[in-house]
Amino acid sequence: MYSTKRYVYASHVGADKKMTVGAVGDFLGDCEQYQMDRDTEVSDYLRSHNTAVYVAARQTELYRFPSLNEKLEVATYVYDMTPIFGFRNTIIYDESGAEVVASF
Repeated sequence: MYSTKRYVYASHVGADKKMTVGAVGDFLGDCEQYQMDRDTEVSDYLRSHNTAVYVAARQTELYRFPSLNEKLEVATYVYDMTPIFGFRNTIIYDESGAEVVASF
């Protein structure tokens, strides 16, 4: 599992000071990319085979939208792989450890 801590800044929120759907997607995708970049076996394999990762579908449960200046932890882990598909979960937790967003 890989995780990173992030703050919700002004560029991540709308007029209501809540994260936008686009910013939630960016947090999820950024964490997944950070994990792949740090796992040299994966990044070396992709580079040597001149290939990339493509997100074909994402089911996301939004339990609540995080607010401006909120401290979050974004965690991701791969739970299965086939020759064609990879499967992962990515979760956004608030400072108390409660899930605010889950992506399957």
